Amino acid sequence: MKKINETLYSIRFIACLLIILIHASFPGALGAIGTYTARFAVPFFFMVSGYFGYQVTREKLKQRRSRIAALCAKAFIGYFLLYMVIGWYNHMLPELWQSVSEPQNILLFLFCNWTTPLVGVGHLWYLFAIWYVYFIVPHIMTERAWHFTYIFAVVALLLAYGFQIFNHFGHLHWLNIYWRNFLFEGLSMYAIGHYLHKLKLEKKVTKEFLFGIGGGYSGTLCARRISQSWRWI
Repeated sequence: MKKINETLYSIRFIACLLIILIHASFPGALGAIGTYTARFAVPFFFMVSGYFGYQVTREKLKQRRSRIAALCAKAFIGYFLLYMVIGWYNHMLPELWQSVSEPQNILLFLFCNWTTPLVGVGHLWYLFAIWYVYFIVPHIMTERAWHFTYIFAVVALLLAYGFQIFNHFGHLHWLNIYWRNFLFEGLSMYAIGHYLHKLKLEKKVTKEFLFGIGGGYSGTLCARRISQSWRWI
């Protein structure tokens, strides 16, 4: 009988609620703090995918990739049609179509998973990002390849933080899609989850340590979001 990790499922349920909070936040300072705190949820889901992706076969990864591809297609087509209907109703169809056909927006969608100019909403990026990750992982399923991927994960996350620091203090107004995509956030967090499962099986980490990493990462995200929005620093 398959053992169910009730604690992890509970955290995933809370993370799902927090993602809803991001897109339907409460007003005022309390709502803002809740929104910033909830930002840990998407990286957490990437990490969980990596944790449960440890020692998974290529065939299983292919099945997951196929399911995600079907979700991507349905969500993209549905939101695209709704985007066009709203544009037609508001007499903005030419402007929307120009945004959809803009080569730069198409490239940003392909390389950074930015869906907003194409379908009017940005939260679909996660589906495409995790699909990209499941496309990459079968090609790095050797011990040597994973070793370099773990190193890449650390470097990519440091670069992502660096981009945001320069963006904040330099008033550069870079879009967050340059670090919130399949490569910097998706593959990196997936690799961290994968590595944590490896350490757990080797008896090198405990459950408390894993929760500590998640809590510390969440706190860092929360503090950074607050400082960026309210300009406390």
